[in-house]
Amino acid sequence: MQQHPIKEADAEIRAHTRNWSGASPITPFSTKFAQPQLRKAHELGAAALEQMGYQAQSATWRNAFLLGARELREGRGASTRFGNRSVDMVSAITEEMFFDYLAVRVDGLKAQHLNVRIAWRFSDIDKQFKLNFQNGALTWCHTSPNERSDLSVVMSRQTLNRILCGETGFQEAVLARAIQLDGKVELFRAMLGTLDKFDGDFNVVEP
Repeated sequence: MQQHPIKEADAEIRAHTRNWSGASPITPFSTKFAQPQLRKAHELGAAALEQMGYQAQSATWRNAFLLGARELREGRGASTRFGNRSVDMVSAITEEMFFDYLAVRVDGLKAQHLNVRIAWRFSDIDKQFKLNFQNGALTWCHTSPNERSDLSVVMSRQTLNRILCGETGFQEAVLARAIQLDGKVELFRAMLGTLDKFDGDFNVVEP
């Protein structure tokens, strides 16, 4: 006679009370997905992840296990959101890191027909970069002020910090003349249109 899935999951977890790392969450999770209306399946999976988190030596694994347990108990989006980014934090982001971040956000399909060279200068720290949009990807390098380009972007590092803090956006900074554009201005809007917006509110455990 086949054992009830909830009882089977509960028995598996109880059998590993002293060694939770051996308690596979697969059984309670498969029960949860097969019968999502059963609240006890959520709790059994959360209990396994919680205890595995308590015993994890690595902070990375501990955080992942405990976040998964919280998701099963409280649902997606229950984690604390840190909406405010301080100036001290964004000041530690180098200009090189900023352009790497932009490159990650580029949607290759949206940018596949964009072919543009951008000279990007930070006026208050005297740093000059060249951005190249080609084949649906963004690459960058340090360059000299005399480098040929289709578009020139001049802004201060302080303006970048305000953008990274969420106090303003690129379009707003252009309208406020905190960003100066020269050349094919429409290419700047085209570049911004290729950037994806990442959703940090995603499932960790559930499908």
